[in-house]
Amino acid sequence: MDKIKVYQDVLNEGHYKLLSDNLEIIKKDDLLLFEEGIPGFEDLSDFIIAPIKNYEPFMVLQSLQNPDIGMIILPVKNNYLTPAEMSMDDLLSIYKNYISIEDSIYFICRFSNKQVTINTKAPLVVNNSSKTGYQPIIDHDDLKTNDDATLKNNEEGVAS
Repeated sequence: MDKIKVYQDVLNEGHYKLLSDNLEIIKKDDLLLFEEGIPGFEDLSDFIIAPIKNYEPFMVLQSLQNPDIGMIILPVKNNYLTPAEMSMDDLLSIYKNYISIEDSIYFICRFSNKQVTINTKAPLVVNNSSKTGYQPIIDHDDLKTNDDATLKNNEEGVAS
């Protein structure tokens, strides 16, 4: 059976809670293959990234194999959030030693008590041409799995 049709049926039935109201059609070209899964979910390989309407640039990384597994993500290069204790230039300088800068890189975000934290130690990496992804764990003292994020001032482009 065509797995895209199966995933579309699951979407139509409303089982992908984070995708509801954010995505209407799952296309084969949207499917991302995480061959080794992601840490903690090694048995899951099929994912999709979709924008979250009215909350751009936040997006959802949704497992298509398990409707209960979805994560809020944010492109590393964005105009809204940065790591609180390091500059974006410093972060990208660290990443370039481990990740191709041609790949799309995302933070996994957590929200609690009106605070956003981002995972700088294990970003999600997607190669858009091959439609593959992985989550490296980067061993660097300045990176954290739960790094406080600073909201940037959009008009001035500086942290507030």
